[in-house]
Amino acid sequence: MDNEFKNEVLKQLEAIRLTTILSAKEVLTTEECAMMLGWSQNTLYMYTSQKKIPHYRRGRSVYFSKREVENWIKGERVDTDEHIRNKAVTFIALKEAEAKRGKKKQTAI
Repeated sequence: MDNEFKNEVLKQLEAIRLTTILSAKEVLTTEECAMMLGWSQNTLYMYTSQKKIPHYRRGRSVYFSKREVENWIKGERVDTDEHIRNKAVTFIALKEAEAKRGKKKQTAI
C-alpha cells in the first residue's frame, strides 16, 4: 500500500470515528458542532457572537445542544411549490365554503 492511499484510508476512518462519536453525543463542543454543520469554527464563532445560533457558555467555553441546533437548522423551512399549491387550493375551498354558508344565512333571513 502506498503512503497516499494509506493516508486517505486513515483520514476516512477518522471521519467515520468522529461521526460515530457525534451521533451519540447530546452536548457538542464548538469543533464538533462546526463539523456537524459543515462550517468552519470561525463561522460558528461569528454566529455565536451575533447570537444567531442557540448555545451555552461555561466560562470561556462554548457548548451546543445537538437537538437545539438541529431544530434551529430546521426553523426556516421553505415549502415546495407543490405544498404551496395544496395550501392555496385548501384556502380557496374553505373561503368558497364560507361564502356559500354566508349566502344561505342571508336568504334564510
